[in-house]
Amino acid sequence: MREFALRRVPLNTAMDIEQINAIGSLLTDLAARTEQLRGYL
Repeated sequence: MREFALRRVPLNTAMDIEQINAIGSLLTDLAARTEQLRGYL
């Protein structure tokens, strides 16, 4: 389902791709930090 949703979004410029990659990296980092914090709670 995720791939289908991404295919519906037109990627017109390299900037769009860079922004999507940056958001993905931030989400990955936040997920890792969340796991670390769960160890402290």
